[in-house]
Amino acid sequence: MNTTFPSNDVAVLGIPTDENSSFMRGPVFGPQRIRESLFSGASNMTTEQGFDLEANDRWVMVGDIDLQNGTAVQEKITVGISDLLNQDLRVLSLGGDHSITYLCGRLISSVEKSRRI
Repeated sequence: MNTTFPSNDVAVLGIPTDENSSFMRGPVFGPQRIRESLFSGASNMTTEQGFDLEANDRWVMVGDIDLQNGTAVQEKITVGISDLLNQDLRVLSLGGDHSITYLCGRLISSVEKSRRI
């Protein structure tokens, strides 16, 4: 992820992993399925407050982190999120099992100290 974006944009980042799921696999498909639903003909890009995301270029889909199972997963997530945060982007992560929540929150809060998560 070496693409540069204007600061304060929202980077939508997929984290397709389910290696720590304790019962069933499936969260690995989360980012792809969320984007399919978001951009399907059955939905629209307007928020409940009437804000049209399609008419706004302040958020960008940056794709998925390329993950394999194993010890490198946390490192790749750390690098992927840190690269975006270092560009003054706000990160919205899609998918991933419960194990990524603490890691994502810790990385974001280390940069966004003035914000509540």
